[in-house]
Amino acid sequence: MTNNDESTILLVNFGERLLLRDQGAKVRLALSRRLTESPPDSLIYVSFDGVSEITPSFVDEALGRLLLELGTETFRRRVRLRATDQRARSLVTRVLAHRAADWESRGRR
Repeated sequence: MTNNDESTILLVNFGERLLLRDQGAKVRLALSRRLTESPPDSLIYVSFDGVSEITPSFVDEALGRLLLELGTETFRRRVRLRATDQRARSLVTRVLAHRAADWESRGRR
């Protein structure tokens, strides 16, 4: 599920079509585990290569909830997204912006 040489989570290993919150929860758990096992200053990359379809529900469950767990500063410092598809990049940006606004509206950073 990961490429240990680069600390990359390959989403395609969870499916080519990532549509459901259940799939997102599995990805979030893998990311959380990797972040916990890695030094606090290390980066974790999330690769969308090979993924043909994603939904807002999947992205919110996988990445949006991770952002809420970590906080926006830690998420931005530790997680890097590799999405070459413009639609995927736009969707992820939109979902994460919404979750970051939720986080910050609660007075957190």
